[in-house]
Amino acid sequence: MYKRDERPDIILITGFTDFRCGINSLTMKLIEEFDLDPFGNCLYVFMSKSKDKMKILYWGGSGFWLLTYRLEEGKFKWLKNKDTKKITHEQMEWLLNGLEIEPKGYIKEYKRSVIL
Repeated sequence: MYKRDERPDIILITGFTDFRCGINSLTMKLIEEFDLDPFGNCLYVFMSKSKDKMKILYWGGSGFWLLTYRLEEGKFKWLKNKDTKKITHEQMEWLLNGLEIEPKGYIKEYKRSVIL
């Protein structure tokens, strides 16, 4: 059992999900396709094929939460391969703001092996 004050992990279920699925179908998908524990302290994030709707499944300790988020305009930047990906809370914020979760513009940290 997890403590309620711990921040949940965020797991993207990449690829696309049939949005007619409800709690039972999504939990079975987690177990059968990805061998994940739907009762863990995780937010499981699913995306519609149109990339304008997102569902988040979360076990609240005594029942499931199923949240749906629909964009009125635009599309989410989503990973197409069918897999799972753990992301940070910051990356989730980027995703919700229409940004990519793996920005390409970072300057890489330089590490010197010898001091001159």
